[in-house]
Amino acid sequence: MIGISQRVEVVVPATSANLGPGFDCLGIALTIVNRYTFLLRDEGIEISGCPEEFCNADHMTVRAFHSLYKEVGQTPPGLRLHLEGRIPIARGLGHSIKIGLVHLVHKS
Repeated sequence: MIGISQRVEVVVPATSANLGPGFDCLGIALTIVNRYTFLLRDEGIEISGCPEEFCNADHMTVRAFHSLYKEVGQTPPGLRLHLEGRIPIARGLGHSIKIGLVHLVHKS
């Protein structure tokens, strides 16, 4: 199995890359964060911290988690995922990219 502990917590800050004359070349990380806590289990998926309609295997974070294991030729273990999302959606603070960053953190 991929060499990670049974519990991994990933904290990802909100960002802004629209800083006046810097356009998309200058950016900052803000103090608002999303926190993802991954707990490995024998089987199944349990998600908390988001609306119930998103608590399933189609959740973007779960798909990223599964793709990581498949990428290295391993079967994904069961997962308990807790989300603390404080970054507002559709406000230009990078909410949609955070799932991809979680995937990249697990890859490194």
